[in-house]
Amino acid sequence: MTGTEFTLSILRGLHVIALCSLFGALLSRAVVIPWAASASAVPSMHARLLRFIRCNLLVAAWSGLLWFTAAAAGIAGALTASQALAAIPDVALHTHFGRVVLARFALLLLLVPFMASPAPRRPASFAATVLAGAALALQAATSHASAMEGRTGAGLVAAEALHLLAAGAWLGGLLPLLLCVRLAPPELATVALRRFFPLGCAAVATLAVTSPLSALALVGSVPALVGTSYGRVALLKLGLFAALLGFAALNRLVFCARPGAPLRRSLIGEAGVAVVLLIAAGSLAHLTPGAHEQPDWPFPWRLDPSAVGHLIPAYPTSFYTSPGPPTAGSIVRGARHYEAACASCHGAGGRGDGPMAGALPIPPPDLTAHRGLDHTDGDLFWLAGHQVLATDDVRWDLVNFLRARNRGSIARMSGKRFNPSQMPLFYALCTDGSVITPQDLEGRALRIRVAAADRRPALDVTRLDDRGHSLMATECTSQSEALESLGTILGAQPGELAGSEFLVDSHGWLRALSRRGDRGGWDTPALLLARLQILADHPLPFGAGQPHVH
Repeated sequence: MTGTEFTLSILRGLHVIALCSLFGALLSRAVVIPWAASASAVPSMHARLLRFIRCNLLVAAWSGLLWFTAAAAGIAGALTASQALAAIPDVALHTHFGRVVLARFALLLLLVPFMASPAPRRPASFAATVLAGAALALQAATSHASAMEGRTGAGLVAAEALHLLAAGAWLGGLLPLLLCVRLAPPELATVALRRFFPLGCAAVATLAVTSPLSALALVGSVPALVGTSYGRVALLKLGLFAALLGFAALNRLVFCARPGAPLRRSLIGEAGVAVVLLIAAGSLAHLTPGAHEQPDWPFPWRLDPSAVGHLIPAYPTSFYTSPGPPTAGSIVRGARHYEAACASCHGAGGRGDGPMAGALPIPPPDLTAHRGLDHTDGDLFWLAGHQVLATDDVRWDLVNFLRARNRGSIARMSGKRFNPSQMPLFYALCTDGSVITPQDLEGRALRIRVAAADRRPALDVTRLDDRGHSLMATECTSQSEALESLGTILGAQPGELAGSEFLVDSHGWLRALSRRGDRGGWDTPALLLARLQILADHPLPFGAGQPHVH
């Protein structure tokens, strides 16, 4: 985290703490503290509570203004104070973030008239609580969840809003409760404690339901929970939450019977833990979600997915995943890198029997197909590159090549004429002068024809029309890399593919092979359309044909 991000995190955390405390104090004054009975008996308590509420409103306004100014400067890329100030109107009026912050400031401004009376009438007290709750809930609209689209994003924003309200009701009500325990007569303090308990239970239940929803979407996995900064802060939040539950149980079961010094000390400790938790929660907004980051696995072992309870060796990158689908160019580059830097130790076939293998203190691992099932993409990323200090791009090229070669080895060993496999993405030049990019290939059915003479695959980019009755085709010629990578994943030399035709479904799977003279091919448009329709009607399940474990 950079210095700027740290500053934004502290300001955001302070702003959230003030909003939670403001909402919790107003809610406590409305439903927890028996203000009707205590207004005349303990006027000093209500005066102090009002000062506390005013202080929270002031801190929420100023911290929010400073946070918004710093955030606006970052959004606009401002380098000077004058540039930062000039960016405020544009960010406030023309961004989602700015409009949300303006709405919150408007709600805080509407709270000002309610700050006059120490013990307002009940309708006014409830109205102030609703305004503060709305200002707090709006914080969810500036979180990572708000950047997600569709129903998932809307559901996460709603869950986070409930999460914030529950946190404010429970944690923001601790200091007003402490004030009541310190200043009110024991009988009134006991009434407040009894009223606070069901409110706290409802808040804890809401937090317990909404926390996993956000964790699943933003943390993503157990490796990301322990292997990313976002996940580790989320773990810290979980530990602090457990500590808060311990304080709450102790207060309810032990100290509530006799409100006194032990209860006051426990409430102070609980409030202190709550402050740390809210600061940690605020810092999450400035960290990349674990689901969007490669996790560094901190343990030397991991669970074997093929055997319950069995542990196998792990590497720091074991749970890395490939940054994208393999391309023909990546596979070919990986083959070149392997031949130049890896074959001397791992051997030409990857069996660990290279000419330099005997000189190594630790024998190089077997990277062939029968061991490939044990290796994740992250394992291969570590094994195939860390000894030669390769860049990340080179290491992913090596991973793509090893995966492709293992698929070809499995195809040869299985004895099957053809195994479905993912077709590497590639570029192609078409007869009309256009260029097909890997992105253009996604979602389209392809017919790949390998010419018998020049061995360059001629491509028909074939697509059904909206009614599925006709074909649209463009004749294209691909890079030579496409044929080389195709031969690698099929376990064949380029010359063995001459005269062959392949069909790739709209999900990128090589699904059918036809050699010259074969029966059951697709020599006519009608036969081709019929075969493509069969492939569309019988899609492969996710992960089918993959000879490795993700």
